[in-house]
Amino acid sequence: MAACEITNPVLRGVVAESVPNFIEMAHEIFLYQNKHNYYQVPQLQQQDMNQMLNAYTTSSNSGAMNQKPKYMQ
Repeated sequence: MAACEITNPVLRGVVAESVPNFIEMAHEIFLYQNKHNYYQVPQLQQQDMNQMLNAYTTSSNSGAMNQKPKYMQ
């Protein structure tokens, strides 16, 4: 967050305290837009959702991640 980058402790506190307000305001704007059809959450078709869910698989244990670095050999 931006508050971590501020060196002035008073200003850092002001920015840090305002973050929850920004989060709440963003959520309220989303609800308003969704209610008035300004922002529709996309609905995936079943085939598209299944394709996305099946696109990820578990990795095998062989590969570069299981090899020791050269300095450890």
